[in-house]
Amino acid sequence: MKRKLRCLLLILLCLWSLALPAAAASSLYHTPAMTVLTENAPRDLEIMIRLQRKEGEPVPIFLEKKTRAWEQQFRLYREAGYSIRAWYGNSYDLEDAELVLRSSQGERVIPMPRELTDRMSIDDVVMLNYKTGALELGMPLWRSLLPVILRVLMAVGLELLVFRLRGYRQLRSYLVAALGGLAAFALVGWYTSGWLNFDVRAIIPFLLMLFLGLTAQILLNLILVDEDARDHTLVTTLQGFALASVVTILFLYFLPI
Repeated sequence: MKRKLRCLLLILLCLWSLALPAAAASSLYHTPAMTVLTENAPRDLEIMIRLQRKEGEPVPIFLEKKTRAWEQQFRLYREAGYSIRAWYGNSYDLEDAELVLRSSQGERVIPMPRELTDRMSIDDVVMLNYKTGALELGMPLWRSLLPVILRVLMAVGLELLVFRLRGYRQLRSYLVAALGGLAAFALVGWYTSGWLNFDVRAIIPFLLMLFLGLTAQILLNLILVDEDARDHTLVTTLQGFALASVVTILFLYFLPI
């Protein structure tokens, strides 16, 4: 049992070491003025925004591009326009702006309608359908929920797989493990659902939620799973949670959030 407790303390130490860089870098993050998510877009797409300024010619700014699996994300940061006089990245700074789409398929200009920009604020998301040129403010419900559901189901499935590989066969054991995993990773999924524009300061409460989820699962499994010795159940719980946590973090890093 002492060896298992040392393993748990080692996990806590690793979590704490991950939190320290997040705390040190907390003052470096600034939310983007606007994020554009694309649908039906070519892989080589680039987006530039032309800001209409009253005191002179339109100002072109390229949006920062990031590709996550099948989704392309473009961000307009306020820092990109600091050389522009009286530019704050607010909704009125985007009035009469135009999006210039460039790819191997050619160049298109899409005006941002006034009824769209009037409703925008800092860190808003705009959905762009490349084929139709339509712009919509905010993400559809399926886009918000689907990544969370996939991450939670994957985490629970991996925990059950570890229980299976470690010799557990009773339905009761699987139900208890699934219930604990569902509760823990549903909480993590809810918290990370707003991580489209990731703030490094969010890592600290994220790690705290993982620790609370692990603690709850250990207590639940040790109390309700009686198919094997407690030491074996503890190790199985630690292994399953560690695997599920690593895959969850990889999903957050590489797939759309």
